[in-house]
Amino acid sequence: MDSQYFKVMVTTLTEALELSPEQARTAHEALAAAWHNKIALVWTAEQVIHLGEAHFDRRLTADEARNVLDYLRENYEASAGVSDETVVATIEGLGLSTPPLE
Repeated sequence: MDSQYFKVMVTTLTEALELSPEQARTAHEALAAAWHNKIALVWTAEQVIHLGEAHFDRRLTADEARNVLDYLRENYEASAGVSDETVVATIEGLGLSTPPLE
């Protein structure tokens, strides 16, 4: 996992738990150690929303983007991976490629 994500997680923990700078450094070191020799690929709701706009001229809501991410996580196939194409196909497959009826 990229160090930038550790920073976000430690900042969130520091604020929520009111950690001292030393505790925050310890938390960062613990995360780095736990993720040593491992990877995690991170997709954000913002990326999903951007792909919806780019491919369907439709801005997905944050909840819709989260539904796409949840679907991808629950139906993940390691041999296929997750790419822009699979995200776009999932948006379409979930019926989110057209504007909602008003």
